[in-house]
Formats: sequence, structure tokens, C-alpha cells
Amino acid sequence: MPVNSIFYDSSYISYSIIKDKRVLRDSFIPDTLPGREEQIFQFTRALSDLLSDQPPSDVAFIGKPGTGKTAVVKNVTGKFKQEYPNLRAKFVYVNCSQATTSYRVIYQLNRALGVLVPPSGYPFDVLWDKFIEAYSSSNSRLIVILDEVDLLVRRDGGRILYSLSRLNYELGGDLSISMVVISNTLDFLERLDPRERSSFEPLRIHFPPYTQPQLYNILRQRADLGIKLGTWDDEALHLIAARVAQESGDARRAIDVLRIAAEIAEDERAEKLTIKHVEKALNSVNEEEISVTVRTLPLHHRLILAA
Repeated sequence: MPVNSIFYDSSYISYSIIKDKRVLRDSFIPDTLPGREEQIFQFTRALSDLLSDQPPSDVAFIGKPGTGKTAVVKNVTGKFKQEYPNLRAKFVYVNCSQATTSYRVIYQLNRALGVLVPPSGYPFDVLWDKFIEAYSSSNSRLIVILDEVDLLVRRDGGRILYSLSRLNYELGGDLSISMVVISNTLDFLERLDPRERSSFEPLRIHFPPYTQPQLYNILRQRADLGIKLGTWDDEALHLIAARVAQESGDARRAIDVLRIAAEIAEDERAEKLTIKHVEKALNSVNEEEISVTVRTLPLHHRLILAA
């Protein structure tokens, strides 16, 4: 439906089946995470040392994209901060798809500690010294979360992992730095050199692809929270779960398909989200993925396809 007609056709509102689109995006972190109970238990147990003012172990989350790694980290750390507001710990999240060098990581850590430094122009050693000075004067244990750390290691090696690990031996006292790293590849630890591997030996928590029942439970939770009661067919959720489980087990993809299907149903002024809308959503997602793939091909490959 054209945007203008939404404002002039009051009947459009009566066909709205989405009650909270925020819930239909993978960035939304619900209170419970279906299918990740064991990983939540392991991570919570690792962080529980903080409750007795002890440094927690380093942790590595390993699994393919869309398997719930970031969601578990944010869910558990969020609950720690909410339930223990006086906890002597500071959680710092760094996305290594943006901070792809050790310099950018230490820049982000400085910012988190209130040290205002420019994003470029300083030697790494200067930023490192500022970070040590700022953290040494703090009164918190630091938990550094490096999301998509495999991108950082691939581009910059394990320098920052080694440096932060070794810093614990220098700090002493009641200060400590623990790392939680999130990787989309199984071999990122093997990419570290022997010196880096010996200083960084994390607890490994594995995230397998979601199964069909797990994906259905995720979709059911999102539908209950984000779509109006009685405006979606259960068969539609089962279809999404079955297709995505067969292809990848990627919960992000399943949630995207659910959102797109709901939007299609609204555009068609349907009273319910059905299998028909899911089929259209799956086709839309597949076409977009093919389009993105083609656009990223080298020019000569695109010319061959166009011939």
C-alpha cells in the first residue's frame, strides 16, 4: 500500500496485526531465550564468581551466526546488572565488526572508562597507558565483551587478547580483567600464536544451530509478544521453523521471515498471517540474498551472468 494511502484510509488501521514491531527484530532481547537454557546456565555459573568478589573465568562463545550467542551475553549480563546494582563489576561491550583492530578496541575501552581520546592520531602505546591509568584508579572488575572477535583476530591477530590477559599479572590487588569473546567460526582460537593461546585459555561454550522445535518456540514467543492475539496461524510458524531449520538453523533469519510475513499480511489487509504470507516472505528473503550476492561479485563475474 502506498504510504500516502495509510494516512487517508482509516480502514488500514483495522487490518494492523502487528502490535509491537520491535519484538519482531533480532535486536530485541526477551527475558527468556528458548533453546539456550544450557548455555545461559554455563555463562551464569562462570560470572557467579563476581558475587563473591572474585574474578570470573574468560569465556568463549562459539557458533555460527544466528545461534543466540550475543542474545545470551546481553540477556545474562543485563540480569546481573539489574539484580545486583551494587556489583563491583563493569561490563564493556565492543563489536569487532566495527572495532577491527587492537587500536580501535582500546579506544572503545578508554571511552567506556570515561577517557576521551580521538579515534585516531595517538600511538597505540599512548592509548594503552591511558587505559591502564584509568582502570587502575577504578574500583571495579572489568568484563570485556568482544563480539565477532574472529573478525578482529583475522585482521589483527590476538594482540589485544594477549595484552589484556597479561595485564592481570601486573594489576594485582582487587582489580581484574576478564574477557568474554564471541566468535562465528570454530577455529579462531587456532589462529592465535602459541604465546597468545597460552595466555588466553577460555571456558568454551558451544552454540549449535537451532533445531526445528527450538525455532518454533522462538517464533511462538515472538508472535505472542509482537502480533495481536488471534491474527496468526500456528501452521505458519511451523513452516518458517521447518524451512529455516533445514537451511541453516539461524534464528535471525526465522525472525526476519516472521516480520516480513506479518508486514505482507498487513499490506494485503488480511485478517490473519497464514502460510501464504510465509511463502511470499521466504521468496522475498531469498531474492534479496541473491541480489546482495550478485552485487558483491567482481565486475567480470557480473558481466558473465548478464550475458
